[in-house]
Amino acid sequence: MEKAKELIKQSPGDIKIYEIANATGFAGNPSYFARVFKKYTGCLPKEFKYELDDKKNKVIS
Repeated sequence: MEKAKELIKQSPGDIKIYEIANATGFAGNPSYFARVFKKYTGCLPKEFKYELDDKKNKVIS
């Protein structure tokens, strides 16, 4: 999950969750990846991505 978090942090805003799932060994099962990610981090990958985007926007403003 650390690799997934890094991919989300380093990727452009338009990266898809299934692309992260594929890159981290959850190929063909993005919903399972999302459940495991939530267990590990406390939020869904999409929520994690939005939180990062919000933080970036606040720093820029």
